[in-house]
Amino acid sequence: MRKHLSTRLRRALGGVLIIAAMAASAAPGAAQTGEAVQLVDTPFPPYIEGEYGGAPTGGIVPLILAELEARTGRTLRLTLHPWKRVLKMLRVGQADGVTLLIRTAERETFLRYTTVLLESRESFYYNTARLEGFQWRTFRDLEGYRIGLVDGHTYGQPFMQALSMLDLTVEYAGDTESAFRMLAAGRVDLVLEDDTVASSQLAANPSWLDVLDRAEQPVAVYPFHMAFARKSPYADLVPEIDRAIEAMRSDGTLESIISAPR
Repeated sequence: MRKHLSTRLRRALGGVLIIAAMAASAAPGAAQTGEAVQLVDTPFPPYIEGEYGGAPTGGIVPLILAELEARTGRTLRLTLHPWKRVLKMLRVGQADGVTLLIRTAERETFLRYTTVLLESRESFYYNTARLEGFQWRTFRDLEGYRIGLVDGHTYGQPFMQALSMLDLTVEYAGDTESAFRMLAAGRVDLVLEDDTVASSQLAANPSWLDVLDRAEQPVAVYPFHMAFARKSPYADLVPEIDRAIEAMRSDGTLESIISAPR
């Protein structure tokens, strides 16, 4: 774990603030040449850093958006909101798209997804003072533990199925940092989180490094996508964004952005 954490992502962004100006508060209108595409998401370090109501201040996703702007000629503006509000805005057509989320059947009803943008690994984190050397093999092993999740987030399909079928005890936090604070304080036994996001939280809270650890067995490896609201005039941008993403993957640009030290 320590070796993993020693190379954790550091916060950085640089000039990408230019492309992440605060989005207009009004709902997006008809698509026109040169008009900005209004994207929404939630703070999700190190993928997206910033505060609610404003533009991102750092992270991997804004760098990807800058590259997509250069390749498509589109202006992509990203504003940050609580996750439940993000989904509501997309459902009712108050935003054009979202930059990073898991694909689900329910979301398919109001979103059109791009090709895979990033791949993520999801693991359980535990408090070493309470569960020294914690290991698990099947989801049934988790019965009796209190599992911390982020309200409004979805998780990999295996865990979501287990959650509906087994007697698992969960407690919800408003965001990832709050979930890890619950874990450090002993209010929950486990927290399920994306490894990159967890590493960022631990880097930002070094006192947790001696308290929290990651279970060796991952829960799932799953893809993240961009998506566009079906009610948006920009819903038909998906093929254009797909071509740009695949070109970035083919020429190595995407991997360079994701793996760059921060």
